[in-house]
Amino acid sequence: MGNWTEPILWRWIHPEKRRWYLVWVGLDLFGDRVLIRAWGSLDSRRGGEKREIPASEAEIDKRLHAIARQRRRRGYVVCGGSP
Repeated sequence: MGNWTEPILWRWIHPEKRRWYLVWVGLDLFGDRVLIRAWGSLDSRRGGEKREIPASEAEIDKRLHAIARQRRRRGYVVCGGSP
């Protein structure tokens, strides 16, 4: 992957549990790369969000692949982006 000059957005849905999950990588207002994970229900506004500032592009790659692998194992299907 590497060279994160453009924002990235990956989305997953768990159809049976009616849940969604997304990962966004981009720059914050201070110019730092940030990885944002968000999740919630398709049936309500409840959900959560977590922000991380990865130390390097290699760490971004590692985190994105780990998240995509975990989403697949838990029954989520990709509905946007390209994990």
